[in-house]
Amino acid sequence: MKVGMIKPRGELPSCAPEHLPVGFGTTVINAKLTSSNLEGFFDFGNPYTLAKTPAPFNTIWLMRDPNTGNTFWLQWKQTEVSYGPNIDVSLGTIPGDTTVRIMITGLAGGPQQTNLFYATDPSQQGSNPLHGYPYKTFPLGVNNPTTAPTVSAPSAPPGPTTNFEYAQPIYVNSLTVSGGTNYKQFDILNVPGGTIPTGLTGARVQVTDIDPSTGAVTGSALLEPGFYTVAPSASGSMTGGSGSGASYTSLLTVPLTTFQTWQTTQYDNGAGSHGWFSVGSGHWHIDSAQGDTYVFYSTDSYNLKTNAITVYQIDMVCFNEGGNICDGLVQFSGSTVQGPPFARLHKTPGVAYSVTDQTFTLYSDLEGSNGGALAGTVVNSTSTVGLAAGTWYRIAVTLNANTTGTTPGFDVIATIATQAAPMSILYTVKGFVPYGGEVLAAGLNHRGDHSPGSGNNASFNNILVACTATAQTVASEATNYVQVYRNLFSQESGPGTPSNTITVYLNTATVPNTFGPVTVVSPVTPGGQDVDLIDNYRLVNAGGASEVYEFVTSITAVTLGSVVGGAGAFVAGQDVTTTSGITAVVIAWDSGSGVLQLRDVSAVIPVGDVITGPTGHGTYTASANSTTSITFTDSALDSDLSGELESTIWIPPPSNLQNIVSTANGVMAGFFANTLCLSVPYEPQAWPTAYQYTVSNQIVALQTFGNQVIILTQGKPGVAYGNDPSNYYVNDQKSPQGFGCVSKLSAATHSTFGTIYATGTGLACIRGEGDMDLLRRENATGEMVPLFSFEAWQLLNPSSIIGCVHQNWYFFWYTTLAGVKGGYALDLRPDGFGLIELDFHPSCVYNDPLPDYLYVVPDKSVYPINGSVISTASNVVSQWDYTGSSSQRPKSWKRDFFLGPYQWYPTCIRVRASGYTGLTLTLSNENGTLFNGAVADANSFNTDGTSGIEPGQKYALTIVDTGSNTVYDIVATDEVLEMS
Repeated sequence: MKVGMIKPRGELPSCAPEHLPVGFGTTVINAKLTSSNLEGFFDFGNPYTLAKTPAPFNTIWLMRDPNTGNTFWLQWKQTEVSYGPNIDVSLGTIPGDTTVRIMITGLAGGPQQTNLFYATDPSQQGSNPLHGYPYKTFPLGVNNPTTAPTVSAPSAPPGPTTNFEYAQPIYVNSLTVSGGTNYKQFDILNVPGGTIPTGLTGARVQVTDIDPSTGAVTGSALLEPGFYTVAPSASGSMTGGSGSGASYTSLLTVPLTTFQTWQTTQYDNGAGSHGWFSVGSGHWHIDSAQGDTYVFYSTDSYNLKTNAITVYQIDMVCFNEGGNICDGLVQFSGSTVQGPPFARLHKTPGVAYSVTDQTFTLYSDLEGSNGGALAGTVVNSTSTVGLAAGTWYRIAVTLNANTTGTTPGFDVIATIATQAAPMSILYTVKGFVPYGGEVLAAGLNHRGDHSPGSGNNASFNNILVACTATAQTVASEATNYVQVYRNLFSQESGPGTPSNTITVYLNTATVPNTFGPVTVVSPVTPGGQDVDLIDNYRLVNAGGASEVYEFVTSITAVTLGSVVGGAGAFVAGQDVTTTSGITAVVIAWDSGSGVLQLRDVSAVIPVGDVITGPTGHGTYTASANSTTSITFTDSALDSDLSGELESTIWIPPPSNLQNIVSTANGVMAGFFANTLCLSVPYEPQAWPTAYQYTVSNQIVALQTFGNQVIILTQGKPGVAYGNDPSNYYVNDQKSPQGFGCVSKLSAATHSTFGTIYATGTGLACIRGEGDMDLLRRENATGEMVPLFSFEAWQLLNPSSIIGCVHQNWYFFWYTTLAGVKGGYALDLRPDGFGLIELDFHPSCVYNDPLPDYLYVVPDKSVYPINGSVISTASNVVSQWDYTGSSSQRPKSWKRDFFLGPYQWYPTCIRVRASGYTGLTLTLSNENGTLFNGAVADANSFNTDGTSGIEPGQKYALTIVDTGSNTVYDIVATDEVLEMS
């Protein structure tokens, strides 16, 4: 009779030893049986000591620099796990990402993210141990703003303004402009030089045509004539506009000798009553006697009634010749001009200043009183104003059209200031006056006879009439603003609450058209949030009744207490600490303005606190930490806006999200409780609640297989798939009973069998809806049976199982309730080796998908790893089956219970192998050990036939190889002749 080990295979724990199919063993450890020979895996190698302490470690993940190929071990200890049994890491679904962005769940603070720079760059180390990667992580996603911005906009924009100016003595009304480069059509250019009277402007031209290739001016038009006391040069270079180098020639200046469109009536009765008007010394002069009011007035119509705003400004002085000083008079909206004895307007609105009465008064219907104070209805007046004779004053009257009542008129604001300091307003009067006509006038009111020692004399110059037409706008539009937070990775949150709604106008009277401006006041960002920028969006009409939010601008986020003074060289992302113990992370350093901007600040940094950075980055003193808002002005046209708001439903992932994985179509998935959560495609920071799906049982783990998300629960497993996460198909109702997942860490995806995981009855696999079963092998009778019997499986404590797929084998490890640790490797091919035991147990494992290397951090081993047997949790990660190793892992194959047909006694044994160093063999039966010792060579050798051991029927064979041999076959026979 002949027995032995021929074409060895692994274990089949669900089958009694005496009925195992040919080649199967009862205990097979570390045996690599892929060649149908007994050989070993390469020994562990490539060890790397993890930086964090103390062990045990829960998760390791290998980050690879795509440019250099350098690798970095990301590592988390068991004490760092806050959600679920482990840390999960997944590459982000970000198109074109070259920064190696990863997403992480299971940590305190909720889902996190980081990239190669923040995880591994020395500048980000902070308080972490050297090589204790990742150095820095950030929240995944950005919380939506919780406080709305406040916005305000001006009233309807005014139309174009036309200026009418009158001064002495030089008037520029024609010139030719050409040349230069880089000008644009509608540029406004100024004529430099000359002396311009206070309060008026020089000549200006507008570019009407340019050479498109050079931007040279080829056409222009006089936009505004200029008034000078000393004329500019006859030719010269222009200033202003977009370009440079344009020049003007053919400057035409016309001396002003009359009041042009302003008129007066000279009068003298030869008996002392007179009114004289004269021009000289750079102003107009009125001398009058024995009369009422005497004015000069305009004959032009300024369309006062239809203007939105009219500004009427004049400089005047009343002289003191020893008697009563006349009142200075400015009248507007007049309709009746009366002739001799004096030219005047009758019962028309106006203002007057009186040196005699020390008043500045607005009248709605003033008139003279022939030698006394002005009469009429007073609208508003000041007293004891301290006006002086002989001082030049500037009176400015602004007429704001008021059509809200039944009587048209103006809301008037009139001011008086000295000509020498026109911006320093002395006094103001205001009120409503009715419309009375189109005539403007300026003059004086008599306060006494004109006789020696008495004066009724006044002079005037620098008259300005600025007429602003009624607004020319498109229909007013209601709008509001929303804000979106953006983090360091340029990921946007969803929008916050819309601002208050305002009415905005587009001014079509300007070239180009103008919008707003709108003032937007943003609240500071809350402390402890990862906010770098605030993106602002405005609601615009997209045609018809459709409205969308369009991007306006980004502003730098400011956290209360996060702006401090100082100088130095901080790097984005560094930690700083203050004297009072407040910590923050630097997000930007503006060396130009000396401002340090921080994020994750949970409290106000007191002024004077010392802020300390990493070694070599100095210390700084807090200041200006009371910022409560950020303001910007929006004047962009709708046509200038670009980028529609991505979504109004984006939010960060749930804080207790677990098991993040990448799925098809750029979607990321995770879960909490019995809820499947999906992200926006290619936007891993955005997880709308509309993309959440509830299943019947608590979810334990997620895996992906093909385009499906496999949902492993405490009850029935399920699947989810679809093209749009807002409309996924999710089913957990059609799978058989009894396949609840008992260990999240056991779940791993196999290329053929789909997701493999531990259930209460054995290892199961699911490939899709309704396609699942326990993993099975063929037994001696051809029946497909589970790998483990129920009883054998329960002994492994299946809830403790850790699993992964490597080289298309499923590796898994267990810890019994008694604390015994072990593991298996499973070859699922029909002709594969099946199940073998492993001599080590890890606290965590990682399979590098690029070269398909398996890395483990062991916490127990039977044989030495890197020179020593492991008995407690290790902090060294090593590569399993390391091809660079010079030796194999110790291995053994044992078959209990060879059941013979009759009592027999093998006398010869032959072992054929590639070598024999470290090779031992044991052969026994129920009556004792026949052979137990080293195998020296390929020759047959005798068993212990003289020991008195009786022949038997139940035999066991064990081969142990602590060397690096390949065993081809083992044969035990009754006689040497049977070896053939």
